[in-house]
Amino acid sequence: MPMKPWASLKEGKFENVIISTFQDCLIASNRRKSGIISHYFLYLFPIKFYICCSQLKLKKMGLFSFVKEWGKKIFKSKEEQEAEAPGVQPDVIAQTQKDAVRKYIDGVGLNIANFDFTLDGDGKLTLMGECASKADFEKVALTAGNIVGVSSVDNQMTIAVEDATPDANLYTVEKGDTLWEIADKNYGNGSKYTIIFEANQPMIKDADEIYPGQVLRIPVLTADA
Repeated sequence: MPMKPWASLKEGKFENVIISTFQDCLIASNRRKSGIISHYFLYLFPIKFYICCSQLKLKKMGLFSFVKEWGKKIFKSKEEQEAEAPGVQPDVIAQTQKDAVRKYIDGVGLNIANFDFTLDGDGKLTLMGECASKADFEKVALTAGNIVGVSSVDNQMTIAVEDATPDANLYTVEKGDTLWEIADKNYGNGSKYTIIFEANQPMIKDADEIYPGQVLRIPVLTADA
């Protein structure tokens, strides 16, 4: 079975990114029933390779990218606030948004301490503080990123106890997805949806709570899973 590019990214092995991306593109090219390496392959490979390398760089730096228009809407945009209150000052808009983000993240119940953050006008959230574990580091980044108006998260938080647990893969929920279907896509077994559900608590408290555009943690399966 061909390697998956995201698995290579998780391991941080540059040479595996090349091999896995080549295999992925070759499969896509063959599906077009071409007897030779098609122009489709030649165009697709550099694009997919660039994306994989970019994701590898972001992952190593603690940066997470999100679709700004997707997620939970917890604050009004600059335009919405200006429409409601013409002449409202930029610092008032920024503080209103920041208060909403803090209230939301504090209310999720993550295992973090000394939490603080900045939110710029482009939707970039920079997180500071301390996480109890690698899992909490990932969870707080996804909690912050799954907010409408947030385009990226720079997670500069420290981890109190480092461990050898592999970084979780990330999955963006599509329209019509269920946790069962997501488990089937990622593990080949829908009944393992409970692993994904547990890995995303306390962000989701019900298996039916997911929504399109939400980014979820997909843990790497252990031998006994």
